[in-house]
Amino acid sequence: MCLISCCTVATISLRKMADEVLECVTVASKKRVLNTLKWKKTIRKDSKNRGLTYINTKNNEVGEKTEPKEVSCKCQFSCTCITLDCRKKLFRNFWDIGNYNEQQIYLKNFIRVCLVNRRRHGSYDDATQSRRQRTYKYILIIRGMSEVQVCKKTFCEPFGVSGRRVQILAEKIGCDDESLKDKRGGKRQRREPEWKEKIINYISSIPAQESHYGRSDAPNRKYLPTELNVPSRVDTCPTCDSLKVQIDTAPTEEIKTDGKQKLEIHHRQAELARQQMSKDDIKSRENNSGIRMVQFDLQQQMYLPTHT
Repeated sequence: MCLISCCTVATISLRKMADEVLECVTVASKKRVLNTLKWKKTIRKDSKNRGLTYINTKNNEVGEKTEPKEVSCKCQFSCTCITLDCRKKLFRNFWDIGNYNEQQIYLKNFIRVCLVNRRRHGSYDDATQSRRQRTYKYILIIRGMSEVQVCKKTFCEPFGVSGRRVQILAEKIGCDDESLKDKRGGKRQRREPEWKEKIINYISSIPAQESHYGRSDAPNRKYLPTELNVPSRVDTCPTCDSLKVQIDTAPTEEIKTDGKQKLEIHHRQAELARQQMSKDDIKSRENNSGIRMVQFDLQQQMYLPTHT
């Protein structure tokens, strides 16, 4: 009895050890690990947000952002007070962020929104009807504490951004940081599950037929009626269409007969023009032929200017 119990205990302990070993062993999966950091799109976006050289979607090389130079502005503001070292520091701080949305929040701190102090005479009687309801002041910080107002051109140069980007950002100031985020790209908005169920139920409500030839291979495969197929769209002649409508909706036989005659004449003229085009094509292919034929499809486009 004692020997049997000892063997039983040893067997149980060996099984536990085997289970623990199996849990520790990791089987290598054949599926590749998804690494989005190595995607070309991710690398291109990261390089662009850091001001580095990158290859755009058109396979063209875009150079890196260059550091700002000396101020050459002669406006009414104190643009010349911004030293070159200060401008380079702002440039590095901005592009080291490496994220478009965070860069927008960073630029927002240097823009002040003010009311319009003086208005010019416009085509409006009330000031509220003016298109310009506020103005913007662009501030740069020097020596870590002093704020200096500069013009828009001098404000854009240290950061290496365009005036359009600053303008769009200034128009969004006053809202929360969520509105400053870039809405371009990203994941598509997922539809609610109930809409998916409605679509499935609608398709299931249409009478379907089983496959005649592949019934044994795919017993659950079904086909919708051919009447539900959408025919491909083709270009039609507007003259033919109008005459056909005239024939189909003719109130009297006299008007219907007149429409049929016009349609027949139109078809004959089109056939003669097609035959003449074929003859000219054959003549232009002959050796030492002085005929040159050029043909193109307008595709319902009217090219201007035209010869009159």
